[in-house]
Amino acid sequence: MRSMTAFARAETKVGRGQMVVEIRSVNHRYLQPGFHLARECAKLEPLWREQLREVCSRGKVDVTASFQRTADEAKGERLDQAQLRQLVSTCRRLFPHSDPAQMLGLPAVWSAAPAADTALAPAAQQAYEEALGAFVQQRESEGERLERILREQLQEVGQHVTTLKSRRPTVQQALRERWQARLKELQATVDAQRVEEEIAVQVMRADVDEELARLDSHLEETLAALDKDGAQGRKLDFLMQEFTREANTLASKAPDIETTNAALAVKVLVEQMREQIQNIE
Repeated sequence: MRSMTAFARAETKVGRGQMVVEIRSVNHRYLQPGFHLARECAKLEPLWREQLREVCSRGKVDVTASFQRTADEAKGERLDQAQLRQLVSTCRRLFPHSDPAQMLGLPAVWSAAPAADTALAPAAQQAYEEALGAFVQQRESEGERLERILREQLQEVGQHVTTLKSRRPTVQQALRERWQARLKELQATVDAQRVEEEIAVQVMRADVDEELARLDSHLEETLAALDKDGAQGRKLDFLMQEFTREANTLASKAPDIETTNAALAVKVLVEQMREQIQNIE
């Protein structure tokens, strides 16, 4: 199990400076990669996209790569006069009152010695692979932490369900006695069989066996999903919706305060689990 939230950074030194790659991600329904690459490694984007898809299936992932030149090498850059003339001509045509001198601050008009560029692509690839490895490792580490939390919360839900099952006969008997006591207070003279039928109807309306059975089933499915490899976030999110539905029904049918409190406790736990699951791949 992996989290969709992670950050990793890697640096690789090259002759003219160092290549820095950062990868960060947050939760998202699908995989949404975004690449912000320096011109020195822009051609690597298709390869990097493919490598990212091999290890991620969900999340908004931003990859940033920058080349940081040393001060001495930055001085060694030369002005690309042809590129500068083209930019100045375009700028004058579109913005007649602009200052052409501002073009000198653009990276596009400066270039370094071609011989020094040969090591940039391998350095960028090395930095990316290091960052990607650390990124995946952090996702897995965070995923393990989330899994531990979910298992603890599922155990609490299971305890509430077990308690409600054990109290079922007591609750039904108390409900019967409550109706019988109410009739006695009213001093009503009614047919005994009719009374039993009405009490049976009220007991059936307050019966939560079906909801408890479904909660048990959802617990088993959720634990099974946690045991499986691969992306399980969508399935877990669906199961949380089912948990919420049963907990709401349980609360609405609760015949006593203890059942109501247990149903509310389950709802709180499910909401907490759902917040954690939003970060699971």
